Order: sequence, then C-alpha cells, then structure tokens
Amino acid sequence: MRQISVALMFLGGTILTAALVPMDMAALGLIVTLVFGILFLYGHFTSLRDGGDGAKALSVRALAEGRNPEQHAAAHSHRLTRRGMLRKTGRTARMIVRIWHGRTERSKADAYARFLEDRAIPDYRSVAGLVEVGVLRRDEGDVTHFLTVTRWESEEAIRAFAGADILRAKYYPEDRDFLLEFEPEVEHYSVVATG
Repeated sequence: MRQISVALMFLGGTILTAALVPMDMAALGLIVTLVFGILFLYGHFTSLRDGGDGAKALSVRALAEGRNPEQHAAAHSHRLTRRGMLRKTGRTARMIVRIWHGRTERSKADAYARFLEDRAIPDYRSVAGLVEVGVLRRDEGDVTHFLTVTRWESEEAIRAFAGADILRAKYYPEDRDFLLEFEPEVEHYSVVATG
C-alpha cells in the first residue's frame, strides 16, 4: 500500500512539473519511466529486506504439511531470500549442500525410493536448520543410483543431523536390505550463487 501512495505522489509531481515546465512528450515519457523504474526497484529491495515471497511460501508449506503457519514462519524467519542467501539478523550467510550417494539393485530400487520418502525425508525435515531435501534417482542397467541432496543453514545444523563428524555418511538399519555398499563419506559444497 505504501508503494502505491508513493507512486501516486511521484506521478502527480511529474504531471504538475509537465504542466508548469515546457517540455516535449518524449521527455515526459522518460521522466515517468524513470520514476516507475525507481519505484519498482525500491519495492523489490524492500520486499527482499522484509523476507520477500519466502514468508508466503513458508506459510503455504506449513499449511500443506498440517503445521501452524505462524510457528513455522517464526522458526524459519531466516529462510532464503530471492537471491538464495540466508537472512540472519541483518547479515547474510552461505548455505551448505550435502550430497550422499548410494546404489541398489534395480529390482529393489522402487522399494528403496519408498523407504527414503517414508523414513529418511521425515528424519531430515525434523532437524532445525534444514533448508531443503531432495532425492534423485538414475537407473543404469541392473543398478540404480540414488543421490540425497540437502541444503543446510550451517555446519551446526548438519552436526545436529549427522553427528560430530559432519562428512561421515548417516545410514539407517534398513539400508542393509537395499544398498550394495556403504560409502563412508558424503560431499559438502558451499552455495556461491543461485538463480
């Protein structure tokens, strides 16, 4: 609402200036375009400062998952801005992506995918500091590869999930029924840019 009143004020000032100062239509068009461009940028950066569209997305996600949107938004008030960086008390911090790889026999892949969805993803989501979790699958002959890709706010958040050695892979007892081997470590990457 504040943006609309500021826009109307600038537009009124521009029209008054055009009435009092002789100028051609091209100059008037340029001034109006500049004013609205500045207001657009002002609104965009104000939106980023105030949490952008992330707060709405968090509320919708909370409702979809059957949780209280206010509590969810308060717990995640430092979530992503549009630029993919975290907002924390006025400063930004880079995220960490954690990637785990595992292989199953192709004949067990569907069951393992269900297991990951039913057991692993809820376990990830229960940890404060998780930004996002995704499971990728690639069938290759008689073998299926799985990647679990997670984004975390900090090493402390990863430590709450994985334990003191944050590069050590975390396995569930049920993994013995599916995996061909147990890779000892995961890979971590710092997020340097997002789109």
